[in-house]
Amino acid sequence: MNAQKISPVECAVGCQRRAAGFTLIELLVVIAIIALLIGILLPALGKARDASRQVKCLSNARQLVLGQLLYSNDNKQWLPPNATGSDEYWFDVPRMGQYIEGGEFEAIGTGASATNPQANECGDKKATVGGSVMICPSAVGDQARSYSMNFWASSYTSMDCATRQISRPGGSNPPATQQDRSWNADADFPSKLLLTAEAWVLSPGNSPTGQTRWYTNSTIGPQGNPFTRFGGGVGVTDMGSLSPSNRPAEITVPTRAYLPYYRHPRRNDNFQAIRGGAVIGFLDGHVDVKSPQQILNQTTQRLSGDVLWSPFNLNFLNTP
Repeated sequence: MNAQKISPVECAVGCQRRAAGFTLIELLVVIAIIALLIGILLPALGKARDASRQVKCLSNARQLVLGQLLYSNDNKQWLPPNATGSDEYWFDVPRMGQYIEGGEFEAIGTGASATNPQANECGDKKATVGGSVMICPSAVGDQARSYSMNFWASSYTSMDCATRQISRPGGSNPPATQQDRSWNADADFPSKLLLTAEAWVLSPGNSPTGQTRWYTNSTIGPQGNPFTRFGGGVGVTDMGSLSPSNRPAEITVPTRAYLPYYRHPRRNDNFQAIRGGAVIGFLDGHVDVKSPQQILNQTTQRLSGDVLWSPFNLNFLNTP
């Protein structure tokens, strides 16, 4: 059968019809559908990204906790020190540097010993572990260390470099009634004891590339009582001394809790509000995101018992 031929006149009319584009109504319908899909997908993508950041933050904290526990295995169950005078801290290369894989060596001190990974002399600044595993991706700003160690878990918090005499958190012979005392890896309630947690970045320092980055203090928890440290009641004032011109991006006003709850889920304003969650690593090796509602009972002004600074926080537990 011969194919039907189309005359030039018919093609001029029919082909023109077939070549016509979308009508205005059809374009508006397509644009509306695309806008609707974007409106549905963007929140889901934001939640997925936040979940990914949280997983990475938890993984980093777990590596740090396991590194501290490995350190304790080699040091008669004592955890790393955080000592003034002798410049010995848990994140120094001679301590945690040998137990953490993937950490970057950052010399943030001054002097020849600061750049020497083997430096371990009393009073010398050492190269520290920063970057990579030390950073929580949920944190705001250019951070090089996002985590701090519990002050009360430190094996010692000062050393006299002349006599080599050390001081433990709370004193070497604290009274039995003291709520916070030094403890080691053999302490009671290991699943409740905060070992390492997210903290505020309070100190600027120069990275190896010369760029200013922000670091947490070595410890959290020396001030206040077990309840106020988590932001209960009047809170704490450790962060209140920073001048407005010398504050990192996440601290717009003085904060009253040691934990930066804004990070989980991450929010980009009102950083100091006591709501949200923070990553905490515990003495038994597990990590979790804890909210202030899980940690505190604002009505009774007590701890719920989920997280403790010290196994001696009994008078601050929310008991019936």
